[in-house]
Amino acid sequence: MTEAPGQGRPDGDPAQGVTRRDAMRRLAGLGVTLAWTAPVVQRLGTVSASAQVSPVPPPPPPPPPPLGAEFPSNVQVLLLHVLSATTLALKFDEGDGGWGRHPDNNDPSKQCLAGNTWHRATDEQVAFWNANAPVTKSVNAAGCGVYTFTVPTGYVLIQGYAKCGQNCPAATLNLDGSLSFSCC
Repeated sequence: MTEAPGQGRPDGDPAQGVTRRDAMRRLAGLGVTLAWTAPVVQRLGTVSASAQVSPVPPPPPPPPPPLGAEFPSNVQVLLLHVLSATTLALKFDEGDGGWGRHPDNNDPSKQCLAGNTWHRATDEQVAFWNANAPVTKSVNAAGCGVYTFTVPTGYVLIQGYAKCGQNCPAATLNLDGSLSFSCC
C-alpha cells in the first residue's frame, strides 16, 4: 500500500505522524541504507534495596540520672606501669576535675587502697590518664550511679574500687574490657 506524501499512516490518521517503517521506506527510496535496531535501555545507576528504605534514626540520648542516684565519691586504682615496672595509685574524682595522684593515706575509712604501697605518679602519668582514660557516667538498671573507663595501654590494673561512703566495692570487668565502678 502506497500513501501520498504528507498523508501520515496508512489508516489515514494524519495526527499519528510518520511511523518508523514509513520513514525507512522513504529513506530506502532515496538510496539511504539504515539498519533498524531495537532501542537501547541503559541503567544509569544501581539502587540497592536498602537505599529505598528511610534511614534509621539514631538512638535517643540516655536519660538523665534519676534524682537520688548515688555515684561513687571517687574511684581508686592500684596499677602496674609496665614501662617502669612500678606500682602507682591514681584516683578519679569528678569534683576534683578527673584523674589525679592518690593521696598517701592509710586510713581505711577514707581510702580503699589503704595498706598498699606505691610510687607517686608523675605529672606526665596523670596527664596521660586524663587524656587516655576518659570516664563515662551512667545509671544502671537498678538506679545505681556508675563510672566506666578502660585502662590505657601500658598499664595493668592490680586493684580498683569505688568509694561509696564507708564501703569500697571492687570494680566490675565488662565484656568489652572496660571497668565499671558503682555504688548500689
